[in-house]
Amino acid sequence: MTIKYVLPDGTAAHEDTVVHGYAGKEPATVVSPSVNNYVPDQKEVNVSFAKDGAYVTTVHYTTPSSQTGTSPSTDLANLTADTTATVTVGQKVTAATFNATATDSNGKSIPVTVDTNKANLKKPGTYTLILKAENGKTKTVTLTVKAAKAAVGAVAPKKSAVYGLKKLYLYQKSTFNKTQRIAKYVKVPRTDRPMFVVIGYGYSQSGLRRYHVKDVNQNSKTAGETGYITARKDFVDSVYYQKAVQRIKVVNKHGVNLYKNSNLTKQMKHVKRDKTLKVVALKKHNLTTRFVLNNGQYVTANKKLVTAVK
Repeated sequence: MTIKYVLPDGTAAHEDTVVHGYAGKEPATVVSPSVNNYVPDQKEVNVSFAKDGAYVTTVHYTTPSSQTGTSPSTDLANLTADTTATVTVGQKVTAATFNATATDSNGKSIPVTVDTNKANLKKPGTYTLILKAENGKTKTVTLTVKAAKAAVGAVAPKKSAVYGLKKLYLYQKSTFNKTQRIAKYVKVPRTDRPMFVVIGYGYSQSGLRRYHVKDVNQNSKTAGETGYITARKDFVDSVYYQKAVQRIKVVNKHGVNLYKNSNLTKQMKHVKRDKTLKVVALKKHNLTTRFVLNNGQYVTANKKLVTAVK
């Protein structure tokens, strides 16, 4: 709750008071500060913590004579607000979004409304809105709607490989609809997780990022299919390790090969499943990565073939 203290001419009578709390906290009472030659229309402001939100209230200071019925010499009708504001897709927009406040001709606080009919709050973009107070005053403001974050972490680059961690679907379009599902991928063990190559990106109507992918699961009925999948980190992750680890274990049932070169040429040795290897570094190769072993040889950093262990 921000409490503003305003003189009859609209200037600040005192520094704002900001009260913080949480929903359900006991109500608080804030005594209005003393200002020479003026009296407040609220000696105390009661702050209720019944509901989450950011609120603004205004205490108006007047001369003692104005409280006896004497008409003010000037019209105190006013509307003030920030000219710009930024929200995330789907977030509610009210006059408080722009810190809007208004007073009537007597300086009393009155409601402010915002017309969002011309803004699509489910789509990222910049929109022009109108704030309107009960005193008839209006103000034109600009609202920026940002896309919601699909997941924490880096976005997989184009042409890189990702795989599914949980059940997911391949869709025709970036705004998911059950009627547009192309394929279903169930949750399976690590070594059998479905793989995709990222060929582009898209966004849902609500601004969520999607990966435009190609199915690269060999010997699968869906191999070669293209469409959109979620970019959520808890559903999709990079197939290749992006950071070095200390030790890895071979999980591929056919084992893995060790190579002399980072492009995995000149095979040096074959290692069977469950074998543990010591790692000293991670080396990037195009859009994939390799582990450098303590003997100087290279092995794939594909998570379907090897896994990090302590």
